[in-house]
Amino acid sequence: MRIAIIGAGNMGGALAGGLAGGGKVSPADIMVSNRSEGKLLALKEKYPEIGTTLSNREAVKGADVVVLAVKPYLVETVLAELESSLRDNMVLVSLAAGISTNDLSSMVPFPSLPVFRVIPNTAMAVGESMTLMCYRNAESCHVDIVEGLFSQLGRVLVVPEKDMAAATALSSCGIAYALKFLEASVTAGVYMGITPKASKELVAQAMAGAAKIILDGDSHPGEEILKVCTPGGLTIKGVKALEDGGFSSAVIAAMVAAKG
Repeated sequence: MRIAIIGAGNMGGALAGGLAGGGKVSPADIMVSNRSEGKLLALKEKYPEIGTTLSNREAVKGADVVVLAVKPYLVETVLAELESSLRDNMVLVSLAAGISTNDLSSMVPFPSLPVFRVIPNTAMAVGESMTLMCYRNAESCHVDIVEGLFSQLGRVLVVPEKDMAAATALSSCGIAYALKFLEASVTAGVYMGITPKASKELVAQAMAGAAKIILDGDSHPGEEILKVCTPGGLTIKGVKALEDGGFSSAVIAAMVAAKG
């Protein structure tokens, strides 16, 4: 299976690198195009077998899956450029936020072309993305192909397209809010006399542990909080301080604002 990735920016580069290093796709079956050569050279230096080109049309020749890793405002322009190069047996994947599968179908020469809207987050670079996926005109074999590719970079969740904006706020935007909590906690650690390096490790591992408890189990976060809170103890006092400061309301407001 040959994969063409249009764009070698943060998302395109991370996708190419993740697939090349994942063991399920041969780097020689990956072709990446970009308008400038610098990012392609950096990618090639790390993964010499990956194909690179400055031509989008060249990239999609012989491809089974075409991934658009470009800014949303460039999607229509790129698809117009590729119109004569697309085939009806290809699978088209877009990583562009805000471009619906209906929009994608209207931009391609084959209305029946399987199109996927895929939203990873930046943890894709370390194999821990929470990737969202919805699709149009796709059969189960196409879904398996796309899900199989992105599952090499973390978890994949198929969601109804009507829920994509809300899900993106939780997972793609949400990673920034998790990092804000980490940043504030590190600052608190420094204030209390812990070094920045140690504070970062302590908090990051606590967050990783909390996430694993939830992902590997079926309990509600509230249940796990109660397990840590001894009656009248230190943790419950900290939880109360968070609530007194409007923590939960602020998080909910951030998620709702990010949904748009």
